[in-house]
Amino acid sequence: MEENKIIKRGKRVTSLYLPADEFFIVNDNDPDLDPIKIYLPEPPNLRTIDGYGLKPEDQMWEVPKIPLELQKIINESDTSEQIIETLEADRLKYQDEIDWIKLQWERRENGYWLFINGKPTYLDGWNYFYCGFWHLDTGLPEYRDRDRRFFLFARDCYTTTKDWTGKNYFFRTVLGFAYPKHRRDGATHKAICIGYEIISKNINYYGGIQSFDDNNAQKHFQEKLIPAWQNMPFFFRPIFDGSTNPKEKLVFKEPGKRSKPGETVISKNVVLGGNFTFATTSHRKFYDGGKLHFIDLEEEGKTLRENVLERWEVIRECLGQGAGAKLHGFAIHPTTVADMEFQGGENYHELCDMSKYKDVNEISGMSRSGLRRLFIPAFDGLEGFVGPYGESIIDTPTKKQSLFIRKSFGAKKYLQKRKDEFLKIGDIASMRAYYVQVELYPICYADCFRINDGGSGFDIAILDESIRRLGINKDNPAKSTLCGDFKWVVDGEILSAAEFLRKNYHLKNVEGKVEFFDDINGRFEISKKLDSNLSNKKLVINGIYQPLNPKDYTASADPFKFRKKDEVKVSGNKSKMSNGGGSVFWERDKTIDPEDKDIKDWESGRFVCTYNNLTNDEDEYAEEMLMMSIYYGAMMFPEINVRLIWKHFDKRGYGGYLKYDIDPITGKLKDKPGFTSLEGSKQKLFNAVRNYIKHHGHRERHIGFLKECKEIPGIWQMTKYDLFTACGGALLGSQSDYGELIIRNKDIAELDDYLEVYEF
Repeated sequence: MEENKIIKRGKRVTSLYLPADEFFIVNDNDPDLDPIKIYLPEPPNLRTIDGYGLKPEDQMWEVPKIPLELQKIINESDTSEQIIETLEADRLKYQDEIDWIKLQWERRENGYWLFINGKPTYLDGWNYFYCGFWHLDTGLPEYRDRDRRFFLFARDCYTTTKDWTGKNYFFRTVLGFAYPKHRRDGATHKAICIGYEIISKNINYYGGIQSFDDNNAQKHFQEKLIPAWQNMPFFFRPIFDGSTNPKEKLVFKEPGKRSKPGETVISKNVVLGGNFTFATTSHRKFYDGGKLHFIDLEEEGKTLRENVLERWEVIRECLGQGAGAKLHGFAIHPTTVADMEFQGGENYHELCDMSKYKDVNEISGMSRSGLRRLFIPAFDGLEGFVGPYGESIIDTPTKKQSLFIRKSFGAKKYLQKRKDEFLKIGDIASMRAYYVQVELYPICYADCFRINDGGSGFDIAILDESIRRLGINKDNPAKSTLCGDFKWVVDGEILSAAEFLRKNYHLKNVEGKVEFFDDINGRFEISKKLDSNLSNKKLVINGIYQPLNPKDYTASADPFKFRKKDEVKVSGNKSKMSNGGGSVFWERDKTIDPEDKDIKDWESGRFVCTYNNLTNDEDEYAEEMLMMSIYYGAMMFPEINVRLIWKHFDKRGYGGYLKYDIDPITGKLKDKPGFTSLEGSKQKLFNAVRNYIKHHGHRERHIGFLKECKEIPGIWQMTKYDLFTACGGALLGSQSDYGELIIRNKDIAELDDYLEVYEF
């Protein structure tokens, strides 16, 4: 609709209008992502906004239409130069046509306001250009509110100089964003459109496309970029060099005698000198050493010939100067989650994990990767569930929406119903279909990196439901967990593990009591807080401490290990150590969960404590694992390949807290406590976790453990999932009868002379 076409109506119509949104939020209500608030500009005078005066039901996006007289000139001309010459030869006659062209440029550069169903709505200039002039293979894109938010988020990434706290650095703080998505989302078209917008409006700007193999980038260049450019009106096509159907590079420069910069004010088609190309290989060296102002890095989740983490370290140097101190480029990393390969998916997951919104460098304001993360659930903008105004119909539709989509339910219910049907049947084929459904249409960020039944073999349906349940109840400690830290209390002095060690109390045999202190930023998550009269129950035999009730709890720990330099580089974690994992499993208590009690109603037989954190001090980590065990009176069943834990327990006089396995053949104790990470033990650990998820996953409260169960590809990746390994170790330890053996062999009457019970 034309801007000067204002239909005057009474207050009866305009009183139905809604106020413009001040902001919107991406990554909202996802337990794995930090929500990002994107602020919108204030609307101009409502009377100047397209659609003012119309009834709300008549206000919607309309494709900009080239004026008839201008279209006639275009049809009668052979080149852009001839069109421009005709317009400039009689500017007075064609003033309306020239003004219309200028209006398109103004909207492209500054954005566009229009009324949509009664609400003033702002489209970013990239979005206006995309909907109005960027041709797909099916024609111009339909307007989608989902796309509107995508472009506004991208613009914010491209222009922001702030971090998540609002601190202004006065230079760019974001290089781009990673975008795991469902299939046929249109992300490649949108990404390349943004790239064209950046490259085609600036002098000596360079853009590129790189994909997972040697051919895919060329396909995107020739089948998406070039057709869109060819179908673009003359006033949005800078002067170019070479063929009108370039196969390798779209070059913006003057090949011969052509217009000079500033020679025309109609089209702004000047000699730019830049280009838009594609990589003929997925290798990192293709763009190494060059200067890039935009790059579309396609399908990194299925990139197997190159490590995309290491490639990104090379490419990001092309997008900035001064070791990234000054940014000039922009990168978009879209990946279809259903097409991810194990190794490629793992690397892409790590890249996303390095792009956390709130994990930024205090000097640069940037995340570790320089990127942000964007996830849009599959039910937002799902085909078949888009209303007449481009709105996503997620929940129950209105009557008008229902008539438009011919359904009485929204996209969320539709996707859930499909999954429920597969689960109800429950056979192998149906479960495979269920996994495919989740993979094709992820509704939460964790779904993007889930592993199908060919990987871990865990019951994904149970994991999905439990993660959803815990996400809803995350603020209810009675149904979820509390964050906090275990600390020593010594004569009224409260000490962390680090402080206790720093005072050398561990060398002076100083004793105290371990207590749990709530702290939202704490290292531990617990789902069972003990009364003071039930914690720290221990006794000493021959100078060695052991739990008073060794059958009640089993703990485990997966100690961090020093990494090789190449492992550190691939992980993106600059620390020399990985996270240490820890867990405590509450053994089934038959006094509260007897044989006749339904397993779904059990209180015991579940995890009550988890730990998954990074520390640069191995003694501090080992002391924290000891404090955890002392608090619960838990027997520790550690991974023994790294001797840190059991050596520390022995050194501290707590060797009686170590749990040993019993050889099923000889009936003898193993010579070392805990489990090994050899292949046989790994398989036993996986089997133990698989069985636990099947029977008890529905009542598990520790979401971090469930997420690692969902994400881990298979046995070969255990070393990178410390919490998973620690929890699996506790389940293996639970199978050992060592606690029973201690109780059976202990004759209290004969131990009276040298047994001391500690009850703080």
